[in-house]
Amino acid sequence: MMQISKCLSGAAAVWLAAGLAWGQNEGGASADDALPKVVSFTLIDASTNEPVPEFDPVPEGAVIDIGKIPGKVINFRANTNPDRDFGSVRFQFSGASSASIIESMYVWAAFGDKEGKYNARTLKAGSYALTATPYTGNNAQGDLGEPLTLNFSITDSNPSAPTATETYNFPPKKPLAPSPSPTPAPRKSQKESIGFLYGQDETEE
Repeated sequence: MMQISKCLSGAAAVWLAAGLAWGQNEGGASADDALPKVVSFTLIDASTNEPVPEFDPVPEGAVIDIGKIPGKVINFRANTNPDRDFGSVRFQFSGASSASIIESMYVWAAFGDKEGKYNARTLKAGSYALTATPYTGNNAQGDLGEPLTLNFSITDSNPSAPTATETYNFPPKKPLAPSPSPTPAPRKSQKESIGFLYGQDETEE
């Protein structure tokens, strides 16, 4: 009887270990099935490709003085759980400037990146709201994860300092073809946002 009891205890231990290894919870779902979520944002100094220490992460209601950032060029990174490539993230800006940008490649950079180099962007002074929404599929498709909204403002304590516009990685705007049947323009990257990325909305009324 003692040997049979030991055998049953050993079998139960094997089943328990297997359940833990598979990551199953009481509902039978795997931990890997959890939807992605955005947990914070980090301000990137695009002139150095490094986070700005006092804005890693960016606190709610932050006041960002771009006059203290060389070239006044920045980017925002969405920090997610899981911290890896899971599909895509849609970034939506509203306020002093507006845009909707989809990033389908990790890292999740609001203005995109090129082979690990963050694209640079200068924001004019004003108040903004930035919302990042994760999706399980590319191009903002698939299941919707948990979004996060950050309210912040931009100031410039050094308005006379030059802006490093030469660091922009965005292509120049192409003129419309004069032909009545113009050749279709090349397909644009999903990281572009017409108007916002070309600064059209920054023209004063």
